[in-house]
Amino acid sequence: MNQNDKLDYIKELFLKTDSLYTWHFSRDMELLSHNCPMGEHLKDIFILSDCFDYMKQYVAKNDKPLSLYDGLSFLWFVVPAYSGSALESIYLVGPVCASHTSENFMKEKMDAMNTSVQAKRIVFHLLEHIPVIPPLFFNHYACQFYYALTGNVIALSEVAYQLPLENDELPEPSKDMVQHNSYQYECLILKSVEDGNLNDLPTPSGLVQCGLMSPGNPLRQIQDEMIVYTALVTRAAIRGGYSPENAYACSDHYIQALEAATAIPELQQIGFTMYKDFVRRVHDAKQQPVRNALVRKCMDYLDTHLTEKIDLDVLAQELGYTKYYLTRRFKEETKTGITQYILKKRIAYAQMLLTDPRISVLEISEKLQFSSPSHFTSIFHKMTGTTPTEYRQNL
Repeated sequence: MNQNDKLDYIKELFLKTDSLYTWHFSRDMELLSHNCPMGEHLKDIFILSDCFDYMKQYVAKNDKPLSLYDGLSFLWFVVPAYSGSALESIYLVGPVCASHTSENFMKEKMDAMNTSVQAKRIVFHLLEHIPVIPPLFFNHYACQFYYALTGNVIALSEVAYQLPLENDELPEPSKDMVQHNSYQYECLILKSVEDGNLNDLPTPSGLVQCGLMSPGNPLRQIQDEMIVYTALVTRAAIRGGYSPENAYACSDHYIQALEAATAIPELQQIGFTMYKDFVRRVHDAKQQPVRNALVRKCMDYLDTHLTEKIDLDVLAQELGYTKYYLTRRFKEETKTGITQYILKKRIAYAQMLLTDPRISVLEISEKLQFSSPSHFTSIFHKMTGTTPTEYRQNL
């Protein structure tokens, strides 16, 4: 396979697997070809951004891939094609979004750029067709494309980034006196999570002090502190034996609730609830260690499908056993039936969802597959001694 065949293959692979478009420019920055059905509009977006001028300056002196980030928060990467010391052409791949991008966010970006109404309409349409790929994975694609182009293997660390700090210097540290938790205190807090220690909980107002991250914005400062705290607690829970998949799902929920909060007391309460929830989950995991591989697989499946209808016949078939054998082994190992286990886990999940005031009791009931809100309320009261509404009011 010659170089052109390799390039054609990698472009087709990117397009068919992740809807990644490839653009080929001459060394004079003339667009030679592309495989994007919305090419003209996306080309205009790219050329009007700072990325285009930055790309021109970069490829004149560098032959390694370059990661670009435009004014609309789209990611691209560039791979220069050199022959010896002479630049022959440039390949551009993108755009992608680093995470889900809402229309409101995009509208704010375009308003700041004084974008026309027609251009906004085009971008909103394009947004539906632009893939979401985390930056780290996107840079892997840059390394792959570079290999297809040159036959040389490079590390991720060799991918360059747009707009490095001048002279590679970091900003001067703030001279303000900023309070931090001591390292020993932080270790004690996280050790309580790892141990599932229900007897040594901190006060809601004294959980974290991570330093100055958002000067002049007290609400954003506490939000940032609580998000850092949530990430630390999540990792501590995993070290304590809680399922990584479930831990990350809980973390996502609490971080979204923190981002949606509009008052500092609300943020502090979410942080305290998050901490107690993770400690309890680790405690429960330690109290009932499951050694049987079949039962462990069954529990992992149930834990990650609580928002779906669960058919035990189908589950047993997927695990390679009969429903009778699966339910019997499950009860022998856990001292509870599968149905009761599902209800217990769903109610625990409901308690987590109730910390977010944006989600109604009806939505929670439907999300967790209860037949009706009254059925949900009845089971919740039976297991917790309070109704969902009362539980939320007492948070």
